Amino acid sequence: MEIRQLEYFLKAGEHKNLSAAARELFITEQALSKSIVALEKEFGFSLFVRDRKGVALTPAGETMRCIAAEAVDEVVQLKRTAAKIREGHDAQPIRIGFFEGFLGGDEAPLSTEMLIAFQNDHPEIALHIFEDTNERIRKMTCEKELDLGVFSGEVPATCCSITLHELRIDLAVARASALARSEAVSWSDLRGQRIVVPRGEPRMRDMIGSICRQRGFDASLVPLDASPAVALAYVYSDEAAMPIDRCNAKHVDRERAAILRFHPEEEIIRPLVSVAWSNEKGISSNHYKITDLLRARFNRTRAFV
Repeated sequence: MEIRQLEYFLKAGEHKNLSAAARELFITEQALSKSIVALEKEFGFSLFVRDRKGVALTPAGETMRCIAAEAVDEVVQLKRTAAKIREGHDAQPIRIGFFEGFLGGDEAPLSTEMLIAFQNDHPEIALHIFEDTNERIRKMTCEKELDLGVFSGEVPATCCSITLHELRIDLAVARASALARSEAVSWSDLRGQRIVVPRGEPRMRDMIGSICRQRGFDASLVPLDASPAVALAYVYSDEAAMPIDRCNAKHVDRERAAILRFHPEEEIIRPLVSVAWSNEKGISSNHYKITDLLRARFNRTRAFV
């Protein structure tokens, strides 16, 4: 039995007329009839009832039609998958780098199981995975050693990027402060106040300190639980995504301090995790499939504490 015979059988059953089916298949009616007879002989029963008007499926033929249709679909899918795999072998593998901690177990933003599932869904895409320090991945992306780089912090001007996760700066104030009664604050409200930056992960701490200095504030570095008059605190839209970065939000004593939003026009949003690529290299449709996988792992809405 050949798959071609099943295709002929299905077409004859669709048209209920051998002449019409043969014309669509670009074969002679005699060749079609011979193929069906050979199939009936192999099965051991008739597939069609023949009369002057045409042909009609027998009950057994109807049963075999359903099974044959599934078999043909499976072969078509098999051929498509094989073609994708050939394309993947012919194409250059995509080199993608992740900063340390991004790729890992169940609590990491992207697990190895997700990458395996992605490869199973897209056999045409060959991935070469790299993991290194944040600065190293950023440098490799800028120098085109990587096709895609996933790193934290600002994206260099030489790269294009898609933001996966954002950092928003909020304001923690003592409840005894007059500011605590505000629904939102502006930077001008903070004149004369003592600004402190919570100790924490160095990259985040340096970013917050830089923001304060840009606005003319001399920010001190103290623990967040030291009863400051005003403290900048950062929160994440999805704490489960990066457990190491949720420590400062957890240390805010809500009985002693309130967390306020800045007014929308003064709100500070920074890209926290981005997937980037060199401006010169560009990005292909296969690259976009990977970025879609990464974006699906993050909630990009702005967070409320």
